[in-house]
Amino acid sequence: MKKIITLLLLSISFFCHAQEKKKQNDIRLAINKVIIKHLDNKLLSATPTDFVHLYSITIAFDKAGKIKDVYFPKEVSNETIRAIRLDSVLIEKIKSLNVTYQQYASKLVLIPFFHYRTTDKGINYNSGFLNAIENLQPKVDNSKDQRDWVVLNVVINPFNLIIN
Repeated sequence: MKKIITLLLLSISFFCHAQEKKKQNDIRLAINKVIIKHLDNKLLSATPTDFVHLYSITIAFDKAGKIKDVYFPKEVSNETIRAIRLDSVLIEKIKSLNVTYQQYASKLVLIPFFHYRTTDKGINYNSGFLNAIENLQPKVDNSKDQRDWVVLNVVINPFNLIIN
């Protein structure tokens, strides 16, 4: 009986360790953490009702799986640019992440981000939402390298739960 319990506990321990390792290697979590610390929480909180912030970040990786370049689409609403602070400082913070993502070596990785107020009942299409969808993919000169694109699942950030 002791052997069965020990075996069960070891199995659970290995499973939990594997899940934690998977989370640590999820680039979306690392980038989202940088964004949450960087954004302007006051401007985000002042966002009008049913206004959402939708944008993407594309990351170019080198052959070793390190972050080489970071791109934002050019057609992002001014409100989103100011609230999320899509600027050169954010690019430098993302580039400074000292993590290797071997699975993305020599690839372009697109990560969509969606910020909404938890109390909103819908989306105001006058907020530029449709334009944001149309322009999620930034214009990246891929003619030299012909890198593969990887599109990750959307990172969803409710406003009311954002704490700096």
